[in-house]
Amino acid sequence: MRRRGQRLPVRPEATEQVRLFLTELRALADASGLSDGALARELGIQAPQFSKLLSGAAMLYRHTKALHAVSARLADQEVISLDLLLHLHDEAVFSSPERYKKEFRRAKARQRLKDDESPLPVPTERGDRRVRTQAERFLLALLEDKGAGSRTTLDVLNAGADVLGPPEVATVLAGLRHRGESALADDFAQICGREQDRPSVIHAARDLIDPHGMANLAARLLTASMSSGLADDT
Repeated sequence: MRRRGQRLPVRPEATEQVRLFLTELRALADASGLSDGALARELGIQAPQFSKLLSGAAMLYRHTKALHAVSARLADQEVISLDLLLHLHDEAVFSSPERYKKEFRRAKARQRLKDDESPLPVPTERGDRRVRTQAERFLLALLEDKGAGSRTTLDVLNAGADVLGPPEVATVLAGLRHRGESALADDFAQICGREQDRPSVIHAARDLIDPHGMANLAARLLTASMSSGLADDT
């Protein structure tokens, strides 16, 4: 019988990649110096959610990023680089796609954005130019997949929230509005507001106001973030 405060064991059917990822997650939790219950509160999630994360019962990208940030702050050092940790996360979900279906789809979409480094031609008044920024590649991928079904579009939107920083989020939101894709812009604002941390959301909202002059979209982003915070507290 599991004692109070004792961690759930790693699931016996876990793949080698999942076990490697969970070893790093548990090392992050240990480095924080907090009990798992206290660390869950620090992350703003329920203790059962955190327990599932450390046992491999659930695999959530945003909780992984949050744990890395909190552990680095409390331990005053990085136990593992964020890039490597997120790579291990994706390798884990790729090794068990049937179990982690949602995260598997998001990891595939993220991988597509990372792999698509080749410059793409875009018409301009002076002829073709080559896009190179991640925000532009993401925007093109999103518009290309718009007719592929709601699940695919949602996966791409979630992947964008995972990999894009605040200035890029603002650029994509502004680009969607300029292209008349208001529904996609609103969906992306909702997802980024829920998935990204509060400082990143505030930064993106500030960039939407200046230089893009889109205060209403900035308000949607901030409202989604506040709503997510209230939900986590309940």
